[in-house]
Amino acid sequence: MDCPSKYNGTQNPEEWLKEFRFFCLLRGIHDEHTMLELAMLKIDNTIPIPEEAFEELKNIKYDTEMKHKGQIRYGSRIALKHVVTGQYLSHGNKHKPDILRSNLSEVFCSGWKRGGNDVWVITAAYGQNKAPGDPISSNSMIQLVHEVTRESLFGDEGQLNLSGAWVWTLTDPRTNWIIQRHSTLYYDSPGYVMDCDIINLRHNLNKMTLKSHEFKNSAGHQEVIIHGDGQEDLHQWQIELVS
Repeated sequence: MDCPSKYNGTQNPEEWLKEFRFFCLLRGIHDEHTMLELAMLKIDNTIPIPEEAFEELKNIKYDTEMKHKGQIRYGSRIALKHVVTGQYLSHGNKHKPDILRSNLSEVFCSGWKRGGNDVWVITAAYGQNKAPGDPISSNSMIQLVHEVTRESLFGDEGQLNLSGAWVWTLTDPRTNWIIQRHSTLYYDSPGYVMDCDIINLRHNLNKMTLKSHEFKNSAGHQEVIIHGDGQEDLHQWQIELVS
């Protein structure tokens, strides 16, 4: 993604700010004050800077526990937007058995507008005990549970699928994933995972990374696979906190 053009007063200021913030996150810039300073430099010097246009960047609010309100935590409802194609990680509203393994059901990317089937809940990884509300830092091990079907994201050597077990009966370490913040220099950027961060999801057992591309599956949806070490753009996802 190229850097947004200078703000010259003809663009919608809120949309321009969103695009500029997304560009910063892709380049590994997470500090809001740094984003604000860079945004100021991208405004044409012939126009005044409307204070209210930068309200989103200036009003950095924190919880009473020193935690940011946009922090991703265990129990958070989230969506994952594929950075390259702009489509959301999704699954149908019911279990559709795989031909070879009936307890598995395929996931895919579908749509540029987030829907109910695109919402996932972050829970503690198999074998770990985390309380809802605990913060999630880069390199944490998690599980992703599809909110509608209550099935957990499952990884194997080949295509990505969903485990058919319900979340409270799940006893399979193959549903464990390592969440890593992405930067331009490293696929693993330290710190807490925040709303709108660019992340990679690495499978805990085979160490390969969640990936999507424009190839279609048999149902015509954008395919999702596990492949590679996380260094490609196709491995990047933007995490969105769902209220």
